[in-house]
Amino acid sequence: MTTEKTRQKIIAAFMDLVAQEAWNAVTMPAIAKAASVKLDVLRSAYDSRLAILEDLARRTDVAVLRDLDPHLEEEKIRDRFFEVLMQRFDVLSPYRHGLRALARQARRDPILGLALMRTIFQSQGWMVMAAGLEAGGLQGAARTKAVTLAYLETMHVWFDDDEPGLAKTMAALDKALRTAEKRLRRLAWLGNLVAPGRFRGGRKSDDDAQTRDGPANPAGAV
Repeated sequence: MTTEKTRQKIIAAFMDLVAQEAWNAVTMPAIAKAASVKLDVLRSAYDSRLAILEDLARRTDVAVLRDLDPHLEEEKIRDRFFEVLMQRFDVLSPYRHGLRALARQARRDPILGLALMRTIFQSQGWMVMAAGLEAGGLQGAARTKAVTLAYLETMHVWFDDDEPGLAKTMAALDKALRTAEKRLRRLAWLGNLVAPGRFRGGRKSDDDAQTRDGPANPAGAV
C-alpha cells in the first residue's frame, strides 16, 4: 500500500513537472522519475495524471473543510464564500505555478480543459456546502456554477498576485462574488417564471439573507 508520505511526494513532483513541461511531456514514467519512485509504486497509487489532479483537489477540499472557522455561519453568505475561497487559495499556494501552467495548457487541450472543469465543479460543490448552503438540485447546481465562475475569474488574478496580503486577489474575489450574486438573482427571477417556487432559497439561506443582508435573496444568495 502506498504511504501518505509517498502520495504527497508524487503530487509535489507532479505539480513541479507540470509547471516546467508541456502536458504531453508529463508522462507517468516522467512523474515517477521526478518523484524518485518506481513505476510500480506510482501505479499502485494513481491510475493516471488526472487521478493525481483529482487527489490534489480532494485533499484541498478536505483541508478547507477541516480548518473552517467555527463561527463562519454567523457571517453574511457572501462573506462566507469569501473566506472559504481565500482559504482554498491559501491551501493551493504551493502549487500555484503548476496550476497556472495547467490553465494555459487547458486552453489548447479541450480534453484536459473538460477534465479540469469537471474536477473544479465538483470541488466547488463542496465549497458551497462549506459555506453552509445546499449544492444539490437545480438551485444548488446554479449556485455551484456561479461560485465556480467566480473562483475561476479570481484564480487568474491570483496566479500573478505576488503581494504578501494578496490584495489584488481579495479585490477580484469580492467583485466576482458580487457578480455571482447578481447572476443568481437573475436566474431565480427567470426560474420562477418557468417553475414557480423551484428557485427559492432554503430556510437557512433565506433567514441569513433576511437578517444580515436585508430582503431575502430569492436565489439563496452567494
